[in-house]
Amino acid sequence: MMQRFAALALSLFLAATAHAAAPQIIPLQGVLTDASGTPISTAVVVQFYLYPAQTGGSALWTETQTITPQDGLFVAYLGSQT
Repeated sequence: MMQRFAALALSLFLAATAHAAAPQIIPLQGVLTDASGTPISTAVVVQFYLYPAQTGGSALWTETQTITPQDGLFVAYLGSQT
């Protein structure tokens, strides 16, 4: 009986501590090209938006960053500005 109680208490403790908070910064990788498909290597201003649904609605979050890709490849850290 005591072993079952200890196992139950341990599992409840682990379940309570396993809950993690949402990250404050999310890394995003991508490739930027011009209209002809050529990779961009100059600084560009990029606007990121987060919507509650796939279509329609108002943006829940926005952020603008200036990024400089290398041969089109870039990394942006969403949440680092806003």
